[in-house]
Amino acid sequence: MNPGAVEIAYDGVDNDCNALTYEDDLDRDDFGVDADCADMDPGRWPGNDEICDDGVDQDCDSADLSCA
Repeated sequence: MNPGAVEIAYDGVDNDCNALTYEDDLDRDDFGVDADCADMDPGRWPGNDEICDDGVDQDCDSADLSCA
């Protein structure tokens, strides 16, 4: 660990000695990898508004909302 080190995502260590580096929330949507169903997609997080029948689970409930 040192200020010049590369931050390694999800390893639980502050490799670059910078508390502001996103270590477990790579899409910066304020949901860490433990809660976020798609940590590389800022449009998908728990509680997000779901768009029906688009094939995407925006609210992380494991299913796309049906418009029917």
